[in-house]
Amino acid sequence: MSGLRTLRVSPYAAVQRMRRHGSLLPGVLASILGACGGGGGAGPVSSPATTAAASPPAPTNAPPAASPWAGHFVGTVKVAGQSLFADAYLKTDGSVRLYVGGPYMESGALQMTVPDSSEQLVGSLSISGDQAQGTGLIIGQQCAAAAHSRFCEAPASADMSMSLTPGTVAGVSVKDIEGQIQVVTISGNETWPLHLSPWGPDQPLTASKVQFKELLAEFASGGDTVIVLDDTGAMFFQSAHSGCVGNGILNGSVVTLTIDNCNGAFAYLNGEYSGLATITASSVWNYDGLLRVWLSKSPGAAMPAALTMLAEPL
Repeated sequence: MSGLRTLRVSPYAAVQRMRRHGSLLPGVLASILGACGGGGGAGPVSSPATTAAASPPAPTNAPPAASPWAGHFVGTVKVAGQSLFADAYLKTDGSVRLYVGGPYMESGALQMTVPDSSEQLVGSLSISGDQAQGTGLIIGQQCAAAAHSRFCEAPASADMSMSLTPGTVAGVSVKDIEGQIQVVTISGNETWPLHLSPWGPDQPLTASKVQFKELLAEFASGGDTVIVLDDTGAMFFQSAHSGCVGNGILNGSVVTLTIDNCNGAFAYLNGEYSGLATITASSVWNYDGLLRVWLSKSPGAAMPAALTMLAEPL
């Protein structure tokens, strides 16, 4: 994706224009990708709701989604009294993916550094008005590392209870998500308070052939993995660090992926994955378009695994 330039249209204005045409059209997203700039926003993150007052004028990447329960959300999950970065994707059918990363900091940016450990919640919500209840499974990530999540060896079941509450992102009124996750671990039950704010609209993933450099997933290291997407939705990557080779398909926000050839401690990543994906800005102040993907093996897999990917355009 050579010759990248900064997009000069506010994401909020672009979304409003797309909303007037009735949908977020694949062709419009392709043009956004063609004009996006890479990088930026490095460092730990913040819920947009806590950074809304900074720096005018404040372009927002978080206009209301068509449904307040659909789209990309960023905020916090509190585990054992510590606020951790939370990054979620929800669909109108109730599907939910939630990445739990490193310590939360108020920067207004996605967390683009690899945390010491991370988890992903894979679940489903039953939505009724401003309330939602659901169940899911918490799967450890970065399990090839010596120090890794306690959920690598023992994925944990979870019950979710959430509600919509009024919020503001960069001066725009939105619906935040407040709730709790009840987690059943091998050492006892835990309650994780949750707060999420909208980060962006539900964008279909369709693009002409583009390339992204993976920043976060454990199969990659030091920018050695380039993800290639073509205009059919085909996805490919190969990592020198882990040996992992990925082949998949992006269909709107839905992803299916086969990973094989992973070697050594990374061999547990080999298998069939499914999940969700979107194009996202790196911060509430940027106009760029990063690729965000939440993936996991099926619950019945002999070796459970989850991957949360974040890649910047080249």
